[in-house]
Amino acid sequence: MACEYLERNMKNMNATHYLICNPYSKLGNSRMGNNTKDNEKCFFETFMVISNKIYERMARIANVSLDSAMNTVFITGYRGCGKTTFSKILQAIIDNRVQLPSFELSQQEEISLNSYDEKYIKEIPDLYLESMEKIHAFISDKMKEEDLEFPEKYVEFIHDTLKGISRYINFEVGINQVEKPVEEKLNRELKYFISDLLITKNIECFEKLYKIYKLLPKSFEIFKRPGKRNWENFFKLVEIKIRQGAEYNDIENEIDDILSDFNSNQLLCIFTLLNLIYADSLNEHVFLILDNIDVVFDISTLEDFTREFALFEENFSEIFPDICETDILTNSKGFYEDITYIFVMRETSATQVSDHFTDRLYDISDHFDISKDIKKRNIIEKKYQYIEKNKNLNKRLYDDIKNIRLLCKDTYVNGTIFSLFNNDYKRAVSCLTKTYKYNSKAIHEEIKIMNYGHSFDKHGARGIVYRLIFNHFKGKRYFHNLGLNRKDYWVNDFTPFRVILTYLNNIQPEHIDQFLTDDSDLVSLHQIYEDFINILSPTWKQSQHLLADALWSMYELRKSETWNHLITFDSVATVKKDILFSEFKQFYEEKKIRSDIQIRITCAGRTYVNFVCTHFEFFACRFSDIDKPLFSDKNLSLDSKGIYQFEKIISQVYNAVTKCCKKLNDFTNDIFINKLKYTRESLLKEKYVHHKEDRAPLFHEERIIHQHIGYIEAYRKYLIVSKHMDCILINKRIVPLIENYLSLLKDNSLYGSSSKELYTDLMYCVKYIKDTCNFNNCSDDISRDGAIIIKRRQGIT
Repeated sequence: MACEYLERNMKNMNATHYLICNPYSKLGNSRMGNNTKDNEKCFFETFMVISNKIYERMARIANVSLDSAMNTVFITGYRGCGKTTFSKILQAIIDNRVQLPSFELSQQEEISLNSYDEKYIKEIPDLYLESMEKIHAFISDKMKEEDLEFPEKYVEFIHDTLKGISRYINFEVGINQVEKPVEEKLNRELKYFISDLLITKNIECFEKLYKIYKLLPKSFEIFKRPGKRNWENFFKLVEIKIRQGAEYNDIENEIDDILSDFNSNQLLCIFTLLNLIYADSLNEHVFLILDNIDVVFDISTLEDFTREFALFEENFSEIFPDICETDILTNSKGFYEDITYIFVMRETSATQVSDHFTDRLYDISDHFDISKDIKKRNIIEKKYQYIEKNKNLNKRLYDDIKNIRLLCKDTYVNGTIFSLFNNDYKRAVSCLTKTYKYNSKAIHEEIKIMNYGHSFDKHGARGIVYRLIFNHFKGKRYFHNLGLNRKDYWVNDFTPFRVILTYLNNIQPEHIDQFLTDDSDLVSLHQIYEDFINILSPTWKQSQHLLADALWSMYELRKSETWNHLITFDSVATVKKDILFSEFKQFYEEKKIRSDIQIRITCAGRTYVNFVCTHFEFFACRFSDIDKPLFSDKNLSLDSKGIYQFEKIISQVYNAVTKCCKKLNDFTNDIFINKLKYTRESLLKEKYVHHKEDRAPLFHEERIIHQHIGYIEAYRKYLIVSKHMDCILINKRIVPLIENYLSLLKDNSLYGSSSKELYTDLMYCVKYIKDTCNFNNCSDDISRDGAIIIKRRQGIT
């Protein structure tokens, strides 16, 4: 039984352990087994999730491996999105330990995993067709034309091409805080390889290595370090001891002494050459997978390694033709055809690598981002399917997974939640499971409300989930770190974070497949300085501190336990908070641009500005003393004065919104209209105001009011229709509260036609329910569509 180890441990697992464990995670090693053959089989047969994008990625890597002028692939992705799992699947394919299913089977499983989502199911065939067309483009010149019309030939091509010798190096494992972590890891891997060759008595590899060196001593001089003899000492050791069959244990200390002084350029040279010699004897291709290459304690270390790798590529490609002319490598097709380097790293590090390849990047490498390749709910669905069959092993765990799965079945919740965490599966799941653990009754309530089935029910059920997550963020002080409710971060009584994110969201399109394919949409530190220095504060010094603090705080969320960064810095050099202050000071005092730092909004940042910062429950979390979501049954209780809890929440939030709107209106008039001389029309076209492709631009306060009205109206309908409460009573309590919100839209010269039309239509509904029906109206909506229906019924066109 492939999953025997997992099943033995399942009785002691909690939901977090179970949902995130796999053979390649730190937690998975203790829960699922230490990456043994049986546990890998368990993962591949039971839990591995394949999407159409996986075929695309494998085809691109296969294409690079066959290219005569390209041998490097950069794979990026947000932390926790599945990069290591992807790397291990790739290695298993190369080693022929796993086979990709056919397109047809993969598509069928995708449909099965999403059987509850009719809209997505209809999209799946087109997604697979689109991927097949892309694969065709990648490999059309590598296959016979007559085979291209058969999709299954693509899968055969992937497996026929992605095979050979794989070397997987995980830089996150086995490296403590050492001075040179990258060199230390390469050093260790090279010693492992040398040890394996000696233990298996494969002296021939060292014979060939030594012959190449002796035949081409001048060629290898480019790898020497001035004033060092470690290079010569290594080959002397090979000549005198290794070629003579020395035992590894007898020369281990000597190898340590020599290799400890090697730089990355030298380590890569020997490691690559030994692998090529070994693979040549088997007529195999070498795939070197370097995972978590950016997991180091000092970001500048990655910068140094990048330069070393660039130098190595240049040097080795220069001497390899000479090596081939020796005829020692009898099966070599060329440096680029014999080995493929695959670097796997977080998206925050993409620039640090690619910038050193500016002149040659598109010649020698390919790059793609896998953050969104797998629907995260599919992972949960597979975990659920397994435990459903084995529920007797841990009934409590089964119940927990079942309810978390129900949360993620809702397409809207699923899409919003995982994007809020930068598609970091581990962090999102960790937050969800902790939220469920401490709020199980509220989650059961959410599931019950969702099952009522009306759109207003679903709106409220989603609000419950969001409020619980917001409460979690508040408890972890993530909102505090963003300056919310902290006057030391305020600009004219509000924080700069949302304005900066709105600005970035408007400027930067979302790169799904690749970062930095076009740097025209990147925002430089100098540009953001110029665009905000006159907005944040009357004084330069305060503006500098506010801007630097805001940028750094949004970036530093990457270190949080259960959330993620809202922006990232694209820079070859290390970015630190004091560097931001220094750069801003330089801009101000000397008008000099010396920084290459670029700023990019993340997936979480987009979700925050597009969704979180206007939500009713976000305001309730911050400004209400009642910690329950609006749609909670707890809010149907009355106090001694006959006031419902829900009335208190709505009133408290409304009071906060009123103050917020006034401050924002004053700020807009004082800074943008009076100081910077914008008109309302010109300001609405600017990057500081929220834009959405299919809608007119709106000021932040307009977005808040619109969202809250819709949410409160959904609550009114929920109480009347789904909870069967007295409609006259509920209308008398809630309709005036909606009317209060509408009053915020009235007679405001800043707000556009959208808000004016909303006010007119919704006030028509309010007056109809209040005056014409005397609150006795259980069916009509307070909405634009509701106004149309009421007018039509009255014969008004």
